[in-house]
Amino acid sequence: MSKDAFSASRITTYKTCPRLYHYQYIERIEEPKHVLTIMGSALHKAIEMHYKNGANVQAVFSKEFYNGVSFAESKLGIRGKESPVQVALIGEAILKGVDWSLKPLEIEKSFSLPFPSKENPVCIMRGIIDMVVDGGIIIDHKSTKTKPTKKKLAENYQFAIYAWAHRELFGELPDKVYWHHLRTGELIEADVLTNLDKTIELIASDILTIISDKEFKKIEQNGFCKNVCNFYERCWGGGSNVETSG
Repeated sequence: MSKDAFSASRITTYKTCPRLYHYQYIERIEEPKHVLTIMGSALHKAIEMHYKNGANVQAVFSKEFYNGVSFAESKLGIRGKESPVQVALIGEAILKGVDWSLKPLEIEKSFSLPFPSKENPVCIMRGIIDMVVDGGIIIDHKSTKTKPTKKKLAENYQFAIYAWAHRELFGELPDKVYWHHLRTGELIEADVLTNLDKTIELIASDILTIISDKEFKKIEQNGFCKNVCNFYERCWGGGSNVETSG
């Protein structure tokens, strides 16, 4: 079994680009934080504290967001087209539109479990399920501008892992899994239950591939490499002892 713990985001990073995975998880190179990522974390904390102790969501959000901005600026800075002030206004508007009628049985439920089974583990899988409501329904909050297609959600490793973790934690599969678009309030079902066991097998296979990888080859993706990845110059301009592809 791997000594490293895995998560859905860790596996997705590798599938996006093995070299990016190497920089983030092997070399552990710090990156500038995206201002929208800071907003997302602050929104999650505000929602969590409201349900746990009735906290004022706007006050919690403002504190968490600006603390996150200050911390990021003290490190490597922040990324993003919008300024922190503009993003703070977006976050505040999102919270005003949240449907607070949901009654969670679990909020920010963390897990650290042998994957894919106790009997034959390849790693420890970790994650945090945003919310489980009555009826065994998983809800994961997202603050992105765009919404995924049904097909993308059905193939989403994060939601498959959450459904698997629900079964491991509570002894049964969830009834449904939803992608919750905080900007519009829309709940989009992620049909990960139909082929869940097959998907879990694929994830386990991907993890074994990651564990055995010694090269971590880079993948050229025009838009992503130049416009999104923080390691573009380092990767394509040299500066790493990891072998390049072809």
